Amino acid sequence: MLNIGNLLSTLLGGLLTIIGGFGGSYLLQSRTDKKEKQKEIRDMLESIFQDIQFILFYYARFKGYSLEETELGKKETQTRIFHLQTLIYLYLAPLHDNFKKFLDVYQEFLYEESQNTANKKNVNTDKLTAAASEFQASVVDLLKSKGYSYF
Repeated sequence: MLNIGNLLSTLLGGLLTIIGGFGGSYLLQSRTDKKEKQKEIRDMLESIFQDIQFILFYYARFKGYSLEETELGKKETQTRIFHLQTLIYLYLAPLHDNFKKFLDVYQEFLYEESQNTANKKNVNTDKLTAAASEFQASVVDLLKSKGYSYF
């Protein structure tokens, strides 16, 4: 006949094994989910950084472009601005205020540029460059502060 102690220890051991298995699986899955979320956010921040780099690059050389190149560049820049808006307003709320400042300066710049289409040399890109650089710095700060950076 089976000893009650052996039966209880077997049942208790089996129960602890099941609980341990579920607990370990849960912890492993939650860590994997957290890492995936961090990677997604890091990818979004990298995309934002690249969009700002493009805008800075384009407007740094803006005065030397032909009218056709200017129109193509403005379309691409506008596409990137829409991309930035989507990412920031939907997923990255901490960047909203700094992006709004950049967007205000960008819209002022577009107005000034539209008033000087005949002579692009009169258009000052310094304020836009400063606002874009400041916004880009806030992206880097968020990347570092939330631990999404490799360093």
